[in-house]
Amino acid sequence: MGCTLPLPAMVVYEPNYEAGPKSVRHKICLKDKPAFGIAGLWRDWPDGTHSFTMLTVNAEHHSLMNRMHKPGSEKRGVVKLPSEEWDDWLTCRDPEKARTFLRLLPAEYMEAEPAPVPPRKGRDGSSKQVLG
Repeated sequence: MGCTLPLPAMVVYEPNYEAGPKSVRHKICLKDKPAFGIAGLWRDWPDGTHSFTMLTVNAEHHSLMNRMHKPGSEKRGVVKLPSEEWDDWLTCRDPEKARTFLRLLPAEYMEAEPAPVPPRKGRDGSSKQVLG
């Protein structure tokens, strides 16, 4: 059996390369809302395994999300569901209605800021950058 689910989140992190060849992690959240859901699909399989995915859509023409990921790579963003849409997503069984959720929220509903990964201490006590 498969089902839709909203994966609760407060932020998502995406790589941004505007400052140079090395990415800077950016924190993206909704303005004036503490949380959102990432549209997901979950399924049990007859052999007892499970699968899960977070849905993404093309962000080439989105003024905020098209700034994320490597230059020349596909621009994409996770489907963010405001909390008032969670019940509708959870109970949706009509494929045509489900497609109406597959969009990016307008850029003016979101904000992004640099959130670099802090250096981690190596075994020798030195600082090492984990993600770049």
